[in-house]
Amino acid sequence: MAFDGSWKVDRNENYETFMEKMGINVVKRKLASHDNLKLTIQQEGNKFTVNESSTFRTINIVFELGVNFSYTLADGTELNGIWSLEGNNRLIGKFTRVDNGKELVVVREVSGDELIQEFKVTTDKGGSPSVETRLEAHTAEAMAFDGSWKVYRNENYEMFMEKMGINVVKRKLAMHDNLKLTIRQEGNKFIIKESCRFRNIDVVFELGVNFDYTLADGTELKGTWSLEGNKLTAKFTRVDNGKELIDICEVSGDELIQTLKTTLPVLSLGAACSEVQKVFSKGQLDSANTTLMGT
Repeated sequence: MAFDGSWKVDRNENYETFMEKMGINVVKRKLASHDNLKLTIQQEGNKFTVNESSTFRTINIVFELGVNFSYTLADGTELNGIWSLEGNNRLIGKFTRVDNGKELVVVREVSGDELIQEFKVTTDKGGSPSVETRLEAHTAEAMAFDGSWKVYRNENYEMFMEKMGINVVKRKLAMHDNLKLTIRQEGNKFIIKESCRFRNIDVVFELGVNFDYTLADGTELKGTWSLEGNKLTAKFTRVDNGKELIDICEVSGDELIQTLKTTLPVLSLGAACSEVQKVFSKGQLDSANTTLMGT
C-alpha cells in the first residue's frame, strides 16, 4: 500500500496566500505556516485510517473510497465529499464547503519518499488558487518502528526460556510462535498489536510512564520504556522474584531486532545464554497482528 506509514511535512508552497483566499485570518495563517503536520496512514482495502497530528490538534479520521465523508478543517470549516483512488498512488478528495457551497479539491500523491498534498479551491472570480504541501516519509528516530513486523529468526531462545523457568512444553511451542507485531507511534505513545500462537492482545504504553505487562506464560512485569534514536529500551522488574528483565528493540534497515536480557547470575545462566534475540522482518500492514514482549 503506497500510502501506508508515517509522514511529516517537509515544505509548503503558496500556503499562506491560499489560506488568505480561504478567508483564514492573519493570526491563524501565521500559526498554520508552522503547524508541523504529521500523518500516519493505514489502508485496508477501500478503508483508510489516518491519524492527523499538528500544532492545532490530534485526531483520527476513517473514510472509505466512494462513500460520502464529512470532515472539519482545523479552523472549523465543515466539508462534505468523497475520496477516490486513481492507480495505487493518487488519492483525490472532492469536497463542498457547508458554509458557502464552494468546492475544495484535495489531491494526495506518493512519489518516491514524498507524499505530495495539493489543495485547490474555487473563488468568486472563477479562479482556482492552489497550495501544495510536500510531506516526506518519516523513517528517522521517532517513527522508525511504525508498520508490521513478523519474526523470522530466533537466536538462543530455547536456552534462555529454560533459564527463565519456562517448562519444556511451553518452550517447544514458543519456538514456533509465529509472532507478529503491528506498531504505531503517536508522539510518546506507542500502540501495539501482538499476535502469536498463544494470544492476540493490544498493548498501549507511553515513554517514561510506569507500565505493567504480563508475558504469555503468566509472568508479571513492571517497568518503563525509553527511546534513544531508533532504539527502544525497557527495564522491567519481575513481580514474583524482583529480578530484572531488559527488553531492547532496535530498527536496522528492514529488520526489527529484539534483545532480551536477564539479571540471572552468569555462573548459573552461562555467558552464552544471558540474552536472546528475536529478529523481525518488515511487511505489509494486515489485520491480524501484535507486542514487543512476545515470550
